[in-house]
Amino acid sequence: MFSSRLSKLICFSIFLLLDSLSTASAAKSAQQDVAELRSQNNQLNEQLFNTRSTLIALQAEVIKVRIELKNLDSEYDLARELVEVDSDYIDIVNDLKNQKDKLETLLSVKSRLLVKKETELNTIATQIGQNEKQLEVYAVRYGTDIGADINATPMLAQESSHELAPPQSLAPEPRIKQNIQQHSRSEVVVTKETDNILANSRFSATKYSFGEQFPTFIEITSIDQQFRLGVSDTEITVEQFQLFQSETRYRSESQRSGGCNIFNYETKRSKQANSESPGYRQTNTHPIVCVSLFDAIKYTQWLSKKLNRNVRLPTRSEWFTFATPHEMIALEKQNGMTDNCLHANIRDQAFANKFSDDSTEICNDRSIYPEPVKMKLPSSLGLYNLYGNAREWTMSCWDDAIKNLWVCPAVHIAGGSAYYKLNPAKETRGGPDGVSNDVSFRVVYEL
Repeated sequence: MFSSRLSKLICFSIFLLLDSLSTASAAKSAQQDVAELRSQNNQLNEQLFNTRSTLIALQAEVIKVRIELKNLDSEYDLARELVEVDSDYIDIVNDLKNQKDKLETLLSVKSRLLVKKETELNTIATQIGQNEKQLEVYAVRYGTDIGADINATPMLAQESSHELAPPQSLAPEPRIKQNIQQHSRSEVVVTKETDNILANSRFSATKYSFGEQFPTFIEITSIDQQFRLGVSDTEITVEQFQLFQSETRYRSESQRSGGCNIFNYETKRSKQANSESPGYRQTNTHPIVCVSLFDAIKYTQWLSKKLNRNVRLPTRSEWFTFATPHEMIALEKQNGMTDNCLHANIRDQAFANKFSDDSTEICNDRSIYPEPVKMKLPSSLGLYNLYGNAREWTMSCWDDAIKNLWVCPAVHIAGGSAYYKLNPAKETRGGPDGVSNDVSFRVVYEL
C-alpha cells in the first residue's frame, strides 16, 4: 500500500514538473512572439508615417494640378472666343488644348496613386491594430510581466548629433524661471533674469530617451553654449499625462469643474468636455488638451521627480527660439502653400469642407481637429507639431510685471493649432485656469 501511494505521489510530481516546464516554455515562446510583434509594430509605425507623408505630398500635388488646370481652362475659353474674331489664334487654342490634355492625364495618374497610397495606409493601420489585439491576448493569458524586459528602454544618450542653420533673431525677453511650490496656487511664483535670445548661433541637437512611458527629449545646445535646453520632441500625450494621473490620482481642472472650451466652428464652453473627452475622438498618442496652465505645472513637478531633473514649461522666448519659425517661413516661400500640410495640422481644405469656410489653406491633410503627434514632418531640430495641431502653454505672463501666475490675466500661449491657418510666429493668450480642446503643452529642462 505504501509503495502504491509513493508511486502515485511520484507520478503526480512528475506531472506537475512537466506542466510547469510546459507553461514556462509557452511563456518563453510568448515572450519571443511579443518581442517580434513589438518590433513589427515599430517598423509598421515608421511605414505608416512615411506613407502618410507621401499621401499628404500627393494630395498637395493633386491640388496644385487642379489649380493649374482651372487657370488653363479660363485661358482656353478666352482663346476660343478670340478665334471667332481672328483665326490667327487657332495655334494658341491648340497649344492650350495640348497643355490641358497633359494636365488631365497627370491629374488622373496622381489621383490613382492617391487611391493606392490610401489603400496602403489602411492596410498598415489594420495590421498594427491586429498586432495590438494579439499583444492584449498575451497580456491577459500570461500577465503584463511577460513584456517587462521588452518594455524596458535603456537610456539613450547622444543618439544623433548635427549642426543646424542659425535661427532668426528675436527680441530679448526676461526669462521666467520657476520657483514653484507643491500645493497652493498662490505659491506659483516666477522670478526674472536676463534672457538673451540668440541672433547668429548654430545649434547641435541630441536625442535623449528616458523610456517609452516618458517624453523623448531633444537636447539643444548653441555652439557658443549660451542656449542649453532639453525640449520634449512633442506635446505631452494623453498616455503620458494619464500615467501621471494614475500614480498621483490627480484630476485635471476640466475633470473637476466638468467643462472645457470646444471648437465646432464657434468656440463654446461644454460641461461634458474634459481632458478625457475633448469633443473629438482621442487616442493615447494625441496631445493632451483641456488642461490648464496649473495642470501642466503639476505634471512638470511629477516628471521632475521621475527624471531627477528640473522639468518645467518653456518661457515664451525659449519657445520661439527652439521653434525656429523662420525655417517654416522660408519653406513656405520656397515650396508654396501646398506643402504646408506636410509640416503642420492647420485650418485646411478638410476644415473648409466640413464648415463651408473658404478662409483656409489650399492643402488638405484630412484632419479637422488635433491629431496624434508625429503625423507631420519634424523641424530641423527634430521637434514635431510646433506650428499647428495644438497650441502650447508657456511660463510667461503677457504683463511681465506680474510675478504670480495665478493672478496673471493673460499667459502667453505659443504656436497655432488645427483651427488656425499656418502662422509660424502665432501666439495667443489665456487665463492660467482656462482650458480649451486645442491647448496642450510641451516641457523642457535646463542642461
